Amino acid sequence: MILYNLLIFLYVKLIQLFALKNTKASQWTTGRVNWQSKLTIGLSSRKSKTIWIHCASLGEFEQGRPIIESIKKIYPETFILLTFFSPSGYEVRKNYVLADFVCYLPADTPKQAKQFINIVQPELVIFVKYEFWLNMLEVLKQYINSKVLLSEDELDKILACFKQKKLRKKQYLLQEGDVCHFIAFIAKGCLRLYRVDDKGNDHIVQFGFENYWMSERESVFSQKPTQYCIDAIEDSEILVCQNTDFIKIQKEIPAFEKMMSDLQSKNFGIIQKRINSALSYTAEEKYNELLNFQPEIIQRIPSTMVAAYLGISRESSVILNVWPCW
Repeated sequence: MILYNLLIFLYVKLIQLFALKNTKASQWTTGRVNWQSKLTIGLSSRKSKTIWIHCASLGEFEQGRPIIESIKKIYPETFILLTFFSPSGYEVRKNYVLADFVCYLPADTPKQAKQFINIVQPELVIFVKYEFWLNMLEVLKQYINSKVLLSEDELDKILACFKQKKLRKKQYLLQEGDVCHFIAFIAKGCLRLYRVDDKGNDHIVQFGFENYWMSERESVFSQKPTQYCIDAIEDSEILVCQNTDFIKIQKEIPAFEKMMSDLQSKNFGIIQKRINSALSYTAEEKYNELLNFQPEIIQRIPSTMVAAYLGISRESSVILNVWPCW
């Protein structure tokens, strides 16, 4: 414990030093000034037992949020104290509506730890340990940075809206009859959006690879059950944002809204080209155009799915010798 306490002491001193030039370090320091009185005032309104939930940063909060929501749903009178270690969590979620009070956790010195527990006197303590897929968030961050110039705080707000999800090959993200409430960013893998007709034939509308967005926009806008499915063609890792959060963050960050609007315009052009191809081109011409403009589909997608995407029958593709075997 002596070594641990020494490291905590040194860590605090370093943060205070960096606070002179670093915004987050400054927030870390100033956010803990007079923490005892702030905490006492914040807890003064509680009339029931306290559950203390601690999240180191924003990633842990997103993992623990379903727990908070469940507690408030089952025990609405329970007082929820939510603490953060990092400014990236506190600054984004300090006004989280389901927490009765949100604050920084003081530095873990013996004296401050005793003071904190004596003030809070929690009935239950939950420390959120997060399986943090840093690479996935970094992919999304790099993608956004490549499209638009945003501040670090704006990027943090955007990333906070996304939950990480892994899909196994053939696992559904959306099924026919569901209402689509989300938009997904593909960090790794491949998804498809498709419809199954009465004869059991697949009609594929879209493939999504790394750095693609995937949703069923008609269902999102109408909030009616979809006729489409979304599933994984490969084991995939995605970041999912609820549409309500997505709309909100676009309103708060106009540059991000413009980025998505530009992407949508680009997608309309691709859709128009596909319609023209479907109406005017032969099966061979469709394949050659796909090979020229979207070769990754030919390279990564099973040939039966490519045929379903192009609207080419099995018989036509065999005659054209586009794919020698099925």
